[in-house]
Amino acid sequence: LGYTVYVSSLADGIVSPPSPITFSVSLGWGVTNFTATAPTMVQGVRYAITVESHNAAGTSPLSSPETQTSILKPSAPVADSTSPTNPEEITYRWYKGADTGATGSAWPLLSFKIEMSDFASFANSVFIFDSRWSYGTEINALSFYSHVETNLTIGTTYYFRTFATNEAGTSVA
Repeated sequence: LGYTVYVSSLADGIVSPPSPITFSVSLGWGVTNFTATAPTMVQGVRYAITVESHNAAGTSPLSSPETQTSILKPSAPVADSTSPTNPEEITYRWYKGADTGATGSAWPLLSFKIEMSDFASFANSVFIFDSRWSYGTEINALSFYSHVETNLTIGTTYYFRTFATNEAGTSVA
């Protein structure tokens, strides 16, 4: 029992026969759902995905095409500044990266996460902030973002880095 997945670019309409981006998935007995990631898709291109199943009796007809526009992980956010607001607080500011990973607003950013450490290597780090709880739907509308970290130790140097997340995954820092 297995499936063959065909991925066709819709730049010039549905390609027939399906494009050469093809991969197979073998499933165990009783498995009815699976998730697969197609290789070599290009950001912003609309694709048709069709599937055929295989078993001892033969191969099924191709499924009706499902269409999707591919997205990539967002580019890294850009650190703007850190500034002390009092001896035990730092305000950290950042901007969206150059690319949210998608064309248009169909696949917006979902969140920013900030990692903080007292080592430049981030060997001893903690995630201190997830913007989903602060910015909500405004995450894609603002020109800059900020977070105030409190209860810090006076005289300690702190390092920050930010990650952006969309439906495709999380950026590098």
